[in-house]
Amino acid sequence: MSLAQIICRINEECRERVWRRTPEWNLIFSTLSAQDFKVVAEGIKQSLLAPPQNELRQTFIRQWSLIDPVGALSMLVDWPASLCRDRLIANVVKEWLAFEPAKAVGWIKSLPASPLKNELLNYAIETVAGINPTEALELVKHLPPSIRSSSFRVIFAAWATIDPHEALTQIQAGGLSLQHKLAALEGLFQTLGMLNPRIAMEYSASLPSGLIRLAAIRNVMAGWASVDPETAAQYALKLPVGTERNHAIIALIEHWPDSAIETAVKLTDALPGGTARENALRFLIPTWANADPQKAFDFVQSLPQCPAKSELLANIIMLWAIENPTNALNAALSLPQGQIRTEAIHASLSHLAAFDPTNAILRARSLQSPAERTQALREIALTLALDNPQLAAHIISEIPPSREHLTILPTIAIGLLESDPEFAKQWAINLPPGLAKRRTLETIGEMLAETDPASAIQWALTLPEQDGRTRVIESTIMKWVRQDSASALAWLEHAVQPELRANIAGAVARELAYTDPLRALELVNKFVSVQEQRGLLTEIARIWARQDLESALSALEKAPSATERAAILSGIVNALVDNSPAQAAEILNRFTPLEIQPSTVMFVATEWAMQDPAAAANWVISLTDPQTKIPAIQEVIIHWASLEPIKAGDWLRSLPTNPIRDVAIVAYINQIAVENPQFASQWINMISEETLKQNAILTVANSWSRIDPAEVRNWLKSLHLDPDAVLK
Repeated sequence: MSLAQIICRINEECRERVWRRTPEWNLIFSTLSAQDFKVVAEGIKQSLLAPPQNELRQTFIRQWSLIDPVGALSMLVDWPASLCRDRLIANVVKEWLAFEPAKAVGWIKSLPASPLKNELLNYAIETVAGINPTEALELVKHLPPSIRSSSFRVIFAAWATIDPHEALTQIQAGGLSLQHKLAALEGLFQTLGMLNPRIAMEYSASLPSGLIRLAAIRNVMAGWASVDPETAAQYALKLPVGTERNHAIIALIEHWPDSAIETAVKLTDALPGGTARENALRFLIPTWANADPQKAFDFVQSLPQCPAKSELLANIIMLWAIENPTNALNAALSLPQGQIRTEAIHASLSHLAAFDPTNAILRARSLQSPAERTQALREIALTLALDNPQLAAHIISEIPPSREHLTILPTIAIGLLESDPEFAKQWAINLPPGLAKRRTLETIGEMLAETDPASAIQWALTLPEQDGRTRVIESTIMKWVRQDSASALAWLEHAVQPELRANIAGAVARELAYTDPLRALELVNKFVSVQEQRGLLTEIARIWARQDLESALSALEKAPSATERAAILSGIVNALVDNSPAQAAEILNRFTPLEIQPSTVMFVATEWAMQDPAAAANWVISLTDPQTKIPAIQEVIIHWASLEPIKAGDWLRSLPTNPIRDVAIVAYINQIAVENPQFASQWINMISEETLKQNAILTVANSWSRIDPAEVRNWLKSLHLDPDAVLK
């Protein structure tokens, strides 16, 4: 079969039905060369892009990628961005990594920054880590610092199987932030705990005491518990009494197999009484309750009185109520008076009402406490609201109004509308005045608009204003806009009093932004008050830019006033900054400081700093307006220093000496002084402005004094300062 015949046949099948893979098609595709696939792909492009032809896309692209992954990927990256396209790219790359990892990695690195690139890098890191962990570490540098933790976890887990000593040396060498170091330790020690736990514990002893060593011990025990919990427990119990032993036991408890949960419960006796033991029980008891609620309940009842006892009993009852609400209710009634008992009773009655409402109501009415009785009836009414709304309405009419009515009454209304819409409307109108009634009327308006929006609006217009008529109309017409915007807008333009139209136009415009943003802008400018326009214009532009950036930018250029331009610009930037902060910054650079809201600049700086702090820093330092530049550079440095303090410091050193540099260094010191005040002290003399320097000295001294009071006093004396005066 010629290539032209293949193209013709595929397109014909796609026009007639959904294309299906067959042995014949598998054979045909297996005969194609890389160039053949390229020719066929061009000929069937529209069929490949057609939404129903998912099987064609997957089959064709996979066959192509097996012999020419670069060709298949080159086509895919030119397709319109979509979740479907990204899944196809990811599938091709994962298979490519399996047989040509170096080439696949090179291709991934060539992509522009994006969430898809980050995902592909993580696949590459997972593949490369098992072959060459050092190379995998280099790949991590291409990820935004804020999402590197999972990659470090993967790399050092793989490294543990190859050369754990070298992996530990790499962690101890420095260069990792505390967050990333903890992730690396988790990967290394949890894996080593499964492979050779005693060696892993010896390695943990070589770490400095404190947070790092405790993290290592916990991870070893977590891994050990997954393969041999009994031996791990014997080892942990022989450790010297103290913090490290407690952490080892707690880690075992948290990772103990569910099949032997009673053994883990006994292990809690080895923990010191108080918070440690109670927290361990909080972790274990729900699992036990799922398997054997009666046994778990009896065990907790036998415990001496402690702050956690009632809480644990209530947790057991709430889980028990799912399967056996009658027994759970009896257990709940045995608890002492208080909030925990009340919540357990309510949960039990709610589940009982689902299959025996009459019994549930009788049990609720028999409760001695008026408060418990009232709240129990509310819970039952909510449970019955959809399946038996008439009974729920009867129950709720006996109960004094409360905040819970805001949820219960609208839910009952939905149930009543299903069976008798006219009764539902009359029932809602007869409710006592208040917020719950207004919420219920809004719900009815929205539900009626699903089938007949015009009639729903006419009904809403008959409501008195004290029942929230305007809000009911607003929520109803928003539903109408989603279904038929042309009819809804015609009604808004011609069938409403001017004051009512002004009140609801904003809500309509916000809803219209998803389908006709230009019309939404016109609506805001025509009907919405000036005071409310800015927020609406920003929201519309944000929605618009996510769907069609070029059109949103065109609207920005045509905006008639500076106020409108600033609002639209803010919305566009907000839409871009998550996935492409560089593009958001580039758009901002087209405008003068007077045309940009300072909060917009700060938003871009903050979001970009979490993805690529170096790029964010280079952008904010180029800003010309000090009022936006100073807070932006402070925000970027704070984020960067928390993730990569060494790189952030190197960048600061590259700046010329000026007031902006001083401000940035102070922000840097404030961030790093919390964990490493001695290192922060080395930056003090780089600050030129005296007041800023004194404030920075005070920050470092206060942090340092909590860690090493003697050393900080020596440091202050070296600065010719009185330690007592500074630390007072």
